[in-house]
Amino acid sequence: MINKFLSIILIFVAISCASIAEAAQIGYVVSAEPWGVTSNQTALNTAFGTGNWNQLTYSTPWSTMQTYDVLIIDGGNGQTTNFINFVNTNRGSLETFVSNGGVLFLNAGRWYDSSNFNLGFNATLIYGPSWSSQAVNPNHTVCVSPNGVAGSSWTGNYFAHDYVTGTGIQSIIVGANGQAVFGEKTWGAGRVFFGGMTSDYFHSPQPQARYLRANIYDYVAAAFSPPPTNTAPVVNAGQDQVTEQANSGGTQVTLDGSGSSDADQDPLTYTWTGSFGSVTGVNPSIDLPLGISNITLVVNDGTVDSTSDSVTITVQDTTAPSITVSNVTVEQTDASGTTVNLSASVSDICDANPTVTNNAPVVFPLGDTTVTWTATDASGNSASASQTVTVVDTTAPSLSIVPSTTTLWPPNHKYVTVSVGITVSY
Repeated sequence: MINKFLSIILIFVAISCASIAEAAQIGYVVSAEPWGVTSNQTALNTAFGTGNWNQLTYSTPWSTMQTYDVLIIDGGNGQTTNFINFVNTNRGSLETFVSNGGVLFLNAGRWYDSSNFNLGFNATLIYGPSWSSQAVNPNHTVCVSPNGVAGSSWTGNYFAHDYVTGTGIQSIIVGANGQAVFGEKTWGAGRVFFGGMTSDYFHSPQPQARYLRANIYDYVAAAFSPPPTNTAPVVNAGQDQVTEQANSGGTQVTLDGSGSSDADQDPLTYTWTGSFGSVTGVNPSIDLPLGISNITLVVNDGTVDSTSDSVTITVQDTTAPSITVSNVTVEQTDASGTTVNLSASVSDICDANPTVTNNAPVVFPLGDTTVTWTATDASGNSASASQTVTVVDTTAPSLSIVPSTTTLWPPNHKYVTVSVGITVSY
């Protein structure tokens, strides 16, 4: 029962590691196989499957190498000089690669080089051969899965030529001196692994040593965490709006992109475009003229733009002009009628010069006359007002009396006929 349970666990771990490794782009960097044996390639094929990793060389441009998710770099035996030159040239780039989420395995069982070497990452490769080695934790993944049970102790001629020291390095396998011949360290968003091991061709027991190297490669690749797939944001420019024009210059309207969303919960930026140019923000305020305006919104989640969405905003003028008149009373000036100068006060919130008409006669008769004024703005809205024009006659008639003679002298005691002419004017 226990053996079946352990088998299920091992199978599950193997499937999990393999699926992670297969999702990663893996590059194996050597210019020739260390010690002239192909055991590293065999372990890579065991761990990832033939064709699921790529052979690179120390002359491969870094611009190509950095496109991989996992880099396994071996500087053993005749590759020592290439390894040292490569690391010296690209030390900063390697640190950036891991810091940005990449996974790196620097393994070098150097040949005829006993100097301490700066691997970067605050780690130093130090010469110190080990015939024997053991796992710090016998139940570690590299000891038990996924390519076979590798055991927890090994020997070799040599198992390792070098060991690694440095702050933050977690030892997984240590050599005879208790120092890490295989260890790991978190660096930024990624993971870096260090080793001083020779080829498993020189290790025993077999096949456990072969399982160990394949398990190590699998464990290294499983440290890669693919970045989450980004889902494009969904844009929503809000409901169409109809609003009343506020003044002749236009109307301030508030846009609403709050209905936009992002499945990844990334913060969004909002870009609105229209006849006004462009503005940003989830609820910007803009001035729009009278009429229909089509405004487009695109949101961005920091990685990709959404599709576009449009909102139609109609600025309408349904407000009639304001017209004010006053009644007028004038004195009649002529029997045929009186000319009267009339005026009205007219204003409109949108139209600076609305059309004004009235039905006033050319001359007004005596009495009351109603005059109707109408003001019409550019949108066709109109308003009317009535004005009473009163023509009154408060002037008395003019009476002119002219006698035929104005002198009765000298007196002669006789009657004189005098005629009188009377003229009346209004």
